[in-house]
Amino acid sequence: MPKPLALIVVIAGIVLAACGTSSNNNGDGGNNGHTCGMAEFAVEGSVAGQPVLEKINVAGQALVNIPGDTGCYVNVYFEGGGRLRLEWENTLADGQSSQASGSVNLEVHGGINYGNCSGAGFPSKITKIENGVTFVLEDLREAPYCSGASVTGQLEGCATFK
Repeated sequence: MPKPLALIVVIAGIVLAACGTSSNNNGDGGNNGHTCGMAEFAVEGSVAGQPVLEKINVAGQALVNIPGDTGCYVNVYFEGGGRLRLEWENTLADGQSSQASGSVNLEVHGGINYGNCSGAGFPSKITKIENGVTFVLEDLREAPYCSGASVTGQLEGCATFK
């Protein structure tokens, strides 16, 4: 017969394994399937029936989180080229979300180039996290994003800054 302490340890291990963890390394506390380490970009989803799963290092970023002539935006530049761009209307504190527009261009890496534009009524979502952003891009188009061919699918991901 097992000792009581050993039995408690085994039960605790089973409970922890079943519950998992709420940390996903992207700073938002959720477990949404995508994770970003420090200075990393990740995107996943499906576009035009094709799966998308990319991870790449971040080379730099420009974040304007105070509304100006063009609203708020973030450009995340990738090592070797390409970028993520997201636009929204009002200042976001860490943990806050907003409707947004955006695009992901990974063509230089042999990857995707899809997005949407703010003229479509901000069809996507951004959440600002402590050292980056998470996003969901919907209503996707080929480049140029405001007039390119519409494609089915959704992309979601994260980017953390240096």
